[in-house]
Amino acid sequence: TMIPDILLLVDDDTSVDIEKMKQQMLQGEKRDGPFVGAQCRYDYHIGFSFAFGGFGTFLNRASIQHMTQPIFCDERQGENESMRSICANLQKNRIGELDVF
Repeated sequence: TMIPDILLLVDDDTSVDIEKMKQQMLQGEKRDGPFVGAQCRYDYHIGFSFAFGGFGTFLNRASIQHMTQPIFCDERQGENESMRSICANLQKNRIGELDVF
């Protein structure tokens, strides 16, 4: 499966300087590690925030690859730091997510 270097989620009225965005997204840790960026972030009242519409959301290849992998919150998570962090957050059950995962 072909995974793009960058995925942009934008509205029909979003204006993006593609060259500047590529320059920013393809350098340093944004290129190598999972990165999701956005101009608008909603700070949820229970301790986490998430990116949402408006100015668009930008994902690099590593973050897209993470989304294609299943989440295992048992012995299969092993030494994977990302998986342990995800599972620890899920166990907090902040918005009732354990009912669906």
